[in-house]
Formats: sequence, structure tokens, C-alpha cells
Amino acid sequence: MSDLKEKLKRQTEILGLCLQPDHTLSQADLQVLFKRDRPTITRDLSSLRSIGVDIHSTKHCVSVENKLTLKVLNEIILQYVGLNYSEFSYDKATTSLVKRQKEKALSNIVMLQRAIDSGTLAIIDYEKEPGKVETGKTIAPWILFQGDNEWRVLAENDGIQKQYILSKVRKITPTRKRFQKPPQEQLREVFSSAWNAWLGGEKKYQIRIAFSPEAMRRYGHRQFVETQEFRRNADGSAILEATVNSLFEVAGWIVSHSEWVEALEPAELRGTVRQLAEQALHTHREERTA
Repeated sequence: MSDLKEKLKRQTEILGLCLQPDHTLSQADLQVLFKRDRPTITRDLSSLRSIGVDIHSTKHCVSVENKLTLKVLNEIILQYVGLNYSEFSYDKATTSLVKRQKEKALSNIVMLQRAIDSGTLAIIDYEKEPGKVETGKTIAPWILFQGDNEWRVLAENDGIQKQYILSKVRKITPTRKRFQKPPQEQLREVFSSAWNAWLGGEKKYQIRIAFSPEAMRRYGHRQFVETQEFRRNADGSAILEATVNSLFEVAGWIVSHSEWVEALEPAELRGTVRQLAEQALHTHREERTA
């Protein structure tokens, strides 16, 4: 492990140990535990404070004075897991992008992220359909994200919010023309009602899905969408209530898990589930001959 990775891992573990209830670890204890001298542990604590962690060394122990924000917790956990398991994880979106674009995959991500950070427009050539490349599309890139096993960029084009799949981007040309970046709260709202990859559209749907006891055992721990809430019943079943921006994605998931879940509301969702199920049944009604 490189010195940088080792340092980040150690700092995260110091924080994790000091968040344990009733811990009594002093700075001297941490020096022994991590086999580092006092100045090193002092720098580690300073680094943690620089990212918003209120951690201090007292006579009795090293303590975290205030609760961490959810944002800081998420960032730290993602970084720690990445440091420990990067060699064993399989990121389909990244693997697919690199396989298709080789070095251009990194180049395109860097170009787009720099445009996002600087709030400047980018001009892209985009292969929307095989063999059909749309050239000279000016976009205001907002954020890079993964959806449906693809890296995507959420952007504005001609006043319309769109998403572009990075593996279909053939060329990126930076510009110096600036655009007004949306506030973080607006971006959070865009993703809060996304069941899967679909982020477009202003319309929102209030849905209710019945989960059997078996479904709850399998999926009751899962966060399908940020807006969800499970209303649990005494028999172990539950009703999932949520606000989503696409009934089609939800319906597709229900069809593939219809043994344990049932769409309740709205009626449009039940109709979409029925339509998808009938299409699947029609396609697979007869045995396929070789």
C-alpha cells in the first residue's frame, strides 16, 4: 500500500475507533496501536479536522466533540471502502467504459469534470444511435454519475435537462464560456426521486407497492429511492410508499419480482406492470427452435 493510502486508511481508522461508545484511547494509545510517533498522530488529527471532523486530544482520550454530518460520513466511508477493496471490486460502469474507449475514457471524464468544476460549457460529438453522430452539441455539464451500469453526465442542452452516456461521447471540446451552475439542493432533488437511471421529466408519481414477508426479508433493507418509506405490518409484510419520476422503471422491477411484490397505486403503475408482464409472456409463450 502506498504511503498516501496508508495515511488515509490510518486516519479513517483513528476516527472509527474514536467514535466507539465509551472508548478510552488516548493519543499515546494511538501511537502504540498504529506504530507511529506523536507528531504523525497529531498531523492525522489535524487532517481530520480539516475535513470537518471535530476531533481533539484531551488528557483522558481522543474524542469527537460533535456529530459528523451525513455528507462527511458518506465521503469518509466511500473513501475507506475504496482503499481497502479497490482490487476486489467490480465496477461495471467503469469497466465497460474503459473496455470501449480505452485511454479516451479517462480523458473524457477529466475534461467533463473540469468543465463542471469551472462552470464552463463543453462541445461534444455524441453517437446517439449506432453510426449516427450528432456533432457540435453545446452542453452545460452539471454532474457525473452512474446509472444502469453506465457512466453518465447530467447536463443542460438548449434549456432542457438531459443525460448523456459517456461511452457514446466521441469528442469533447472545452470552451471558456461560463454558465450558471445549479445549486446542490437542486441536483439532490433531481436524484431523490430516481428509482434507477431515469432523471428527466418534471412529473412526479406517488407510488405504493405491497411487499410480502418474503420480499421484506430479501429487500426490506434496500434503499430503492431516497423518498421511500416502509409501513410495516405485524405479519412481516409492508407497504412501500415513495415519490418517483418514472413508473416504467418501477414497473420493470416489479415484473421481475412479481412473486413477492404487487403494485397498488397509482392505477397507471398497475397498468404498466400488466402490460410489461403480458409482453414478456407473449415473447416466451412458445419454445424457441434452434
